Amino acid sequence: MISSKKNYEEIKDELNRKRRNHRLKNLESVRRKARDYSKTEKGRKRTRRSERTNYRNNLERDRKRGKKKYELLKYQIMMRYSNNVPQCACCGELEYDFLSLDHIIPQAITGKLPNRVGVHLYRKLKREGFPDGYQILCSNCNLAKRDHGVCIHDKNFIDKKLHCIVYESQKKFQDKIKQMIIEKYSNETNACVCCKLTDIRFLALDHIYSIENYKGMPRGGYPLFLWLRKAGFPPGFQILCHNCNHSKAKHGICVHMIKNNEHSQPNIINNKL
Repeated sequence: MISSKKNYEEIKDELNRKRRNHRLKNLESVRRKARDYSKTEKGRKRTRRSERTNYRNNLERDRKRGKKKYELLKYQIMMRYSNNVPQCACCGELEYDFLSLDHIIPQAITGKLPNRVGVHLYRKLKREGFPDGYQILCSNCNLAKRDHGVCIHDKNFIDKKLHCIVYESQKKFQDKIKQMIIEKYSNETNACVCCKLTDIRFLALDHIYSIENYKGMPRGGYPLFLWLRKAGFPPGFQILCHNCNHSKAKHGICVHMIKNNEHSQPNIINNKL
């Protein structure tokens, strides 16, 4: 029997060696006792307590591992659906952070509701062997395709909604308000503050600071435009294209400013998960 902590420290290595040897020689018996113990009330409480402690102690480590796994999975999806060269299928954009997965046939047309997005969709596609029906688009082309059914870059682009008289009148009013907002917050340059893109159909209003700092106002869209006009165009906003806006939301700053216009395709193939 160990009489003191000092004595234990002296023979600790020897005790640990004996325990390891005993476990190796009686592995099945040790595992069976552990399973039986885990089924008891005392064992379940101890397991839950251990899981909570492990979660708290390794939270940051698990988050980093999960992020690496997600980035690797996303990279596999990008490579598979862009013929091993991650780029936008419409405009040829190569900046990795601007790229996203797009349904070639919109789900609104097929009648299938989107039940998986993000990492859940990536896992489903990999599990099913990367089925057809998807492509890689940048944020600008993806949102343009969502709004108009086809990207603005397409030579056959026609906004079919304009054939509706009611929609045409509403669209003219919304475009007028959007043009006013863009002129005001771009110092009449009508361009993205970051990449200088000038096509108004790709431009969006960006909150310079966290949206939590703006209380009592709409989160976005035309309700926000109307609120800004009524409030007298308060400061704290800027004009970005959808690509730069999404990149800023992800990193806190656009990759154009981080990389000085160098491509940001991640080197994750050799990363250890």
